[in-house]
Amino acid sequence: MPLFNNDNDEKALKVMKAGDILHYDYRPADQQSGSGAKLSDTFRVVQWNIERGTKLEAIIADLKALHADFIVLQELDINCRRSNYVNVPKEIAKALKAELYFACEFEELDSALRTPMNAVGPRSQPVLETEASPNSGRSDGSTLKSSKRHHFHGNAILSRHVTLRDPTVVPHTNPIMWDEAGHLYNEPRRGFRSALRVRVDAADRTSAQMAPLYIYCCHFEVFGGCLARVRQLADCMADMQRIRHVSTVVNGTNSRHPVFLLGGDLNTFAHGIVRLSWRYGTGRLRWLSFGECEACWLQRKVLGRNMQFLEAGCCPLSYRFLAYAVSWARQLLCNNSLVWHYVYGFTKAEQQRMANADLCLYDPSDKATSITLDNAAYHGFVRGKLDWMLLSNLQPRPFRTARDGAEPIDLAVLEKNGSILTTSYTARYLHFIQDSSQDDEAAAKSVPADGYLLFNENYTASDHRGLVMTVQQNNGRPQDVYPSNGAPYTTSRAALAFFTLTRALPVAAVALGLYHKYKTSR
Repeated sequence: MPLFNNDNDEKALKVMKAGDILHYDYRPADQQSGSGAKLSDTFRVVQWNIERGTKLEAIIADLKALHADFIVLQELDINCRRSNYVNVPKEIAKALKAELYFACEFEELDSALRTPMNAVGPRSQPVLETEASPNSGRSDGSTLKSSKRHHFHGNAILSRHVTLRDPTVVPHTNPIMWDEAGHLYNEPRRGFRSALRVRVDAADRTSAQMAPLYIYCCHFEVFGGCLARVRQLADCMADMQRIRHVSTVVNGTNSRHPVFLLGGDLNTFAHGIVRLSWRYGTGRLRWLSFGECEACWLQRKVLGRNMQFLEAGCCPLSYRFLAYAVSWARQLLCNNSLVWHYVYGFTKAEQQRMANADLCLYDPSDKATSITLDNAAYHGFVRGKLDWMLLSNLQPRPFRTARDGAEPIDLAVLEKNGSILTTSYTARYLHFIQDSSQDDEAAAKSVPADGYLLFNENYTASDHRGLVMTVQQNNGRPQDVYPSNGAPYTTSRAALAFFTLTRALPVAAVALGLYHKYKTSR
């Protein structure tokens, strides 16, 4: 896992391969030396899949307006034709005056198999006879424009203020061997899926008593099926478990608990008509999860597994008790280790890797209604929550304004760019907290309904909406800030009704068949 710095950029790009890390740092000198501003326990983070960086100016404009402390990005190109041969991570780091770590997932191979949307060089469709080189005298704003150079694709984490430490690539369990199978998807490439992890130490915080903060950037495999993505999530969870274990062994059980934030495009969209696709709707879960979207299934089956023991109890006389009891029974009967072994094919070791009871990872959003991708080509039939912000020992907080001494989100710029609709929930929320005529105490307690706000709502800068969230770090146990009623599933009545119907009909059909058999045997 070689680490290349921006002082030898040209040399690095000549030898870089999948799994390598590229580092750029354009922060002011005082921040690079560690003498600049420190990070408090409350900070702002962005998660966004920027679609190769094809609309780089719009992307940078949105990121500047958000004033986030940390930015987690997926799908960044270096020297690819589809993104005008720009070194996307370098240009973003330079524009934001930030530190950036880029983890290379793939070296993209130029080939006539590639469609115009996936073109990386002159051999991609439509084939180009000649292309200008960097020394041709052309000045069209592109960088590294040469058919002889390599083409790269990967993910990145940025910090606008404090130093990111210990950059690490966490390899994923890969359902597709891209080196051999890339031509089957018209994307010849060399490499593998992986997560990027960085750490923020107490030395860069306002209090030396704060536990280390670990930030992960993930982009799960789109073609592998839902269970393959569960295994990739388990790779990250196992890495978190290892960090917790090392912290306990070294510092004792009473030590500060590490804090984890996982941002990523988890590609949880194998539902609806996607189930019919031989490329995307693969695996046994294609029909086993019928009746709910993949994001809801992931919350219910994986992140919510064995978490009922942390949730608040319910009085037997309460109107909620029946639903509470049914939920408990379903967890114990339908989500136990035998089901995961015989139905989903997970070994005991794999189940331990995705155990969440100690980590308490959760995404605070509604898994059915928080839509981050809506493919216009399919008229609303391919949509869902693909982008996640998973928190451990963190909790969402209200967005701070200039009155609180924070850099406010530049709402006017986002509305002007078309990134935020003037009638959307995001616009109404930001107007509410920034309006000086509002009651300060009410604004200070106003956490967004989903924990985060959406931007790029019109998909003008990327095919994904972005998430921006203000979070506060807890110095106790992660169980202390886990939602008392469990992480949200969905409040959508339509989604709940359809799920209930698809589960009740088979049971009713079996019961009716048994009753009919009993009647005829008499």
